[in-house]
Amino acid sequence: MKRKQREDSRIVQIVPAQPGWEAVWAWDPPDEGEAEAEKDKYYTEPVVCWALIELGGKQLVTALSRGGEDADLTLVFDAVNFLGYAYPGLPSSDPEWELRADESRSVMAEMFAREDQSKETPDSD
Repeated sequence: MKRKQREDSRIVQIVPAQPGWEAVWAWDPPDEGEAEAEKDKYYTEPVVCWALIELGGKQLVTALSRGGEDADLTLVFDAVNFLGYAYPGLPSSDPEWELRADESRSVMAEMFAREDQSKETPDSD
């Protein structure tokens, strides 16, 4: 899933992340009729730095991770397949991530199905 940078956010400050922090992502669900791949349900990417951002008049802290198709640094907080952060020392095979990935993949599958339906249904103006 290609991640998009939010245009309504502004980075106020960044600080380096301690080694070992990771952003945890669910893999996209299989397409209709496609078999479930024999791989993990989630993957991780190292957190490069933490960012204080302004978004809609509020401030929040999130991570910047080098990932996605173009390997640019991206904010990780608002993608539908973002599951959370793994901190240094947390086992990478934690069953909680499997459960969260299953939930996220179900949400993504429903979202993709709605998008497909809206493409098939012409607007009646």
